[in-house]
Amino acid sequence: ADNPAPPPMPRRWLGARAAGGAKFKYHYSVLVDEVVLRAGVVAPPDASFRIAWKRGDKLATTRARAAEGGRIKFDETLALVCTMYRDTTGGGFDAKEATFTLLQQQGHKGETRKMARVSLDLSSYASVDPVVKECGLVLLHDGVPVGDAKLTISCRWLRNYSRDRGDDAESMVSGTGSDRSDACSSYYGRGSGSGSSCASVGSSASSFSIAGASEAG
Repeated sequence: ADNPAPPPMPRRWLGARAAGGAKFKYHYSVLVDEVVLRAGVVAPPDASFRIAWKRGDKLATTRARAAEGGRIKFDETLALVCTMYRDTTGGGFDAKEATFTLLQQQGHKGETRKMARVSLDLSSYASVDPVVKECGLVLLHDGVPVGDAKLTISCRWLRNYSRDRGDDAESMVSGTGSDRSDACSSYYGRGSGSGSSCASVGSSASSFSIAGASEAG
């Protein structure tokens, strides 16, 4: 996966923690291009798929898409505003993990399962200047590669962002639609009472197979 090293902090940021300003707002957007399923991964013909992006208690998903010849084309952008904290031991930011999960939806009830996932550190993309990186991420199911996700991650520093929005205020932005009204409950489990919030949403238990071995949700 493309995971650039944290850039050196500009001189004007040095000593920010001593001045009580150790946090910086960044806008992240992720163009979810496509997912290519690995050889041996077989999905039911009536299945559709989403990519869910989770950061903290925020969740957004793409629209449901069908697989064609093992390729799932999304071409959809998800975005968030994130607070990055200066790392006091070096010249970068504290790690901030985000997770991308491939959800499989199947059946007339639209039940969904988590098919595979991958995590990355958002702090690796934070810089003084805008950053745009294409990257390929391997989606895993219990350590077994299921598919390869092609993403373009964009990040820019919000220099004039208001600090009156809280110590760690985050907002997730993505498209909306009735076909995603169950995404949050499907990701966390219906009636889970997790208290997590969703900006856009899908829905929980279907099956797929890896090299002929069935995996039930």
